[in-house]
Amino acid sequence: MPDLLTHALVAYVLAAVVAQSGRVQDRYVSVAMVGAVAPDAMKLSVLLNRSIGHIAGVPYSTWGVHTLGGVLVLAGLGALTIRVGDRFVAGAALAAGGASHLLLDAFVI
Repeated sequence: MPDLLTHALVAYVLAAVVAQSGRVQDRYVSVAMVGAVAPDAMKLSVLLNRSIGHIAGVPYSTWGVHTLGGVLVLAGLGALTIRVGDRFVAGAALAAGGASHLLLDAFVI
């Protein structure tokens, strides 16, 4: 099973290859690595389900974050935290990192 380190390292290698080709700047390599670990945010549900879900009495699930739509939403939200001139490239790097995460997890299934 690919773990968190594997996801980050695969995203690093893929983004470094793209950065070496001159298509994007080197600073987006780390942004792609953040995107690669973002789908694992759904694992926070283990903690939140026991505390907030129990107190509020409302069942919920965070499995939607671990889908392509969830990755795109997280990439869009992450891109909003970047300055305006770099939002498109940063959002694409986040989405590419998340897509590499989902691709690795597809081999597990």
